[in-house]
Amino acid sequence: MPFCGFRVTGNAGFYFGGNPELPIVGLRLQDWDLTLSGGTDNEELAGGVPHPYPIAGYSGLQGSPALPCAVYGTNAVDVVLDGFRVRWADLSRSGATAWSLRTSRA
Repeated sequence: MPFCGFRVTGNAGFYFGGNPELPIVGLRLQDWDLTLSGGTDNEELAGGVPHPYPIAGYSGLQGSPALPCAVYGTNAVDVVLDGFRVRWADLSRSGATAWSLRTSRA
């Protein structure tokens, strides 16, 4: 399923997730600009986001939302990021560090 041409701003990052019984399959994120203004110092997220992801989320810098990296997905198969740009509005203000794209296979 393609989602194209989005311009998104947020504090923590971008999360997409299915569940073990019903994973996200064939997601395509094309021509995206994601601008973030925060990050996390929450060490609870160092190993990833626990499943299920809580509706209220996790706390990061100064109580803002948190994810372990800028783009985070769980229980997903055949995800394509094409022209997906990540920017930070002001890293010095937020205390956030550079982002990483982590991938793993079960």
